Amino acid sequence: MKLETKRRRLKLTMITFHQQNLEIKNLLINAQVMKDKVQKERMVAVDVLLRKEKKLLDRIDQLTETRVEKLNAYRKSQEIDLQMHQQRYEFTDKAVKASCVADMSDIYGTVAVASRDKDTSENKRPIPSTIVFTHDTDKLRRSVDEVQLGEVKTVGGLSDRTSSPVLMHEIDCRSGDMFYDLRDVVVLTVHGIKVITVIDYLHCRLSTCYVPSKTSFNTCLQLPTQPLRIAKVGGARAAVSLPDTQQIAFINFDPEPTLHSTVRTRRKYGGLAFLNPSKLLAGGYDGRASVDVLDMKGNILKSISTGVTRNPHEIHVSGENKLVVSEVTVRSIVSVTRKGKTVFTYTPTRDRALTYPQGITTIRTGDILLVDRDTHRVIQLTKSGQFVRDVLTQKDGMHYPHNICLDDDSVLYVNSRYVRVYGFEKH
Repeated sequence: MKLETKRRRLKLTMITFHQQNLEIKNLLINAQVMKDKVQKERMVAVDVLLRKEKKLLDRIDQLTETRVEKLNAYRKSQEIDLQMHQQRYEFTDKAVKASCVADMSDIYGTVAVASRDKDTSENKRPIPSTIVFTHDTDKLRRSVDEVQLGEVKTVGGLSDRTSSPVLMHEIDCRSGDMFYDLRDVVVLTVHGIKVITVIDYLHCRLSTCYVPSKTSFNTCLQLPTQPLRIAKVGGARAAVSLPDTQQIAFINFDPEPTLHSTVRTRRKYGGLAFLNPSKLLAGGYDGRASVDVLDMKGNILKSISTGVTRNPHEIHVSGENKLVVSEVTVRSIVSVTRKGKTVFTYTPTRDRALTYPQGITTIRTGDILLVDRDTHRVIQLTKSGQFVRDVLTQKDGMHYPHNICLDDDSVLYVNSRYVRVYGFEKH
């Protein structure tokens, strides 16, 4: 017995080390992504400055060329005047030496005309100019200081219970349709790309969005009937419950979704969760207060009791392989072991009472996150079912949230009309 306990502790320690290594790896990748973004913003700012520089240099060249042309024209006219003066001087010199009255008369007329030409020429003489570049160094420094490249924050997960939610962005889920009914959300990482997928119950389809193009959903996969829940089943694959036809559909992502196959089930299942690479958990509609363990062909292997939760449509498997389940008609959250032993039942009363419990997930510490749709809250519980806090409320923009999930970086996704994406700022 002691040897088995030691083995379990060793296994848990190895899992912890693996998670820590994965967290360090993800942090380094995230840091490089942030650096790339900062450099991109810098390049944008530098591009603006380079364009302004080119504009100023072109202006200097244009003004210089205009002034040089005017000065060259003026210099040429001066050279012509100089030649004329030289000729008059030589003619005058010869006339004086010859003492010829007729030549002296011609000289007088020429000098008079030259004098009038000189007055006119001097009035039209261009004034040589200097091109001046004026600048305000203090203003330039202020402008550079005011350039907004962005802001760096330490955004982590919910391990620190005092952390505050930070809305990173939100994604429009409507895909151009006026009416929609979004039931579930999941995030997969495929070839390094985050694929955000929502269940669109009304239109019988999956809608997907890809990070970094995260403004709206841009790819849809039509399904045979109305889907209800989606669960990651490892790698780039997910399973979707199709209760109306008693089927489970398997979807491959590459990163676009494609329908790989469907399997028939004996019962009508709504809730769906991943147990291990060969097994699923599914919750039915017939009031049996249990979830079934299925193989990947839809066969029932065994059933696990869920206490007061008679039709578990929300099923989550914690890191300790405990099940956390809920349904909208029972205002409780129930946690059970894989053998059906109740760990806790969370049934708050008065102002904390649950009205429409839906999505469930757990964080690395084991704490549970729960959506209560009609009170517009995301609630945090300890792994033993004790209330910790309201993580998100209507004041944070929550409006009838349906479901939640965490990605590999502990970023939280909450779906309602939009998928709202949150990180958590540590204090």
